[in-house]
Amino acid sequence: MAKYCNKLVIIDATPYQDGIEDGYICHTLEGQFIGYFYKNDSLPKSIHTPAIRNSEGWFYIESTDYIITKANGERYPCRYHIFHMNYELLDKERSDEVENNERM
Repeated sequence: MAKYCNKLVIIDATPYQDGIEDGYICHTLEGQFIGYFYKNDSLPKSIHTPAIRNSEGWFYIESTDYIITKANGERYPCRYHIFHMNYELLDKERSDEVENNERM
């Protein structure tokens, strides 16, 4: 049986912080789903959970999530423990090298 390994994938990511969400997933105090609302929309009186919208739909964001931006510009939340299992921070030299290659 042949052996395989993951290809090196370099991503842009940032820890979640208030303000980078696209909107909110809203629920009543009893937990009943109300709907998805963009952050500039008028929000109902409800529990608001930050969320990101992309071509696959809405994804809620936890306060410890990382937000990954793919090459096509779409953003996805990634849980803290999954992020740190799969990614490591590039040092400045390697990061500069990647940026230079992307410009070519």
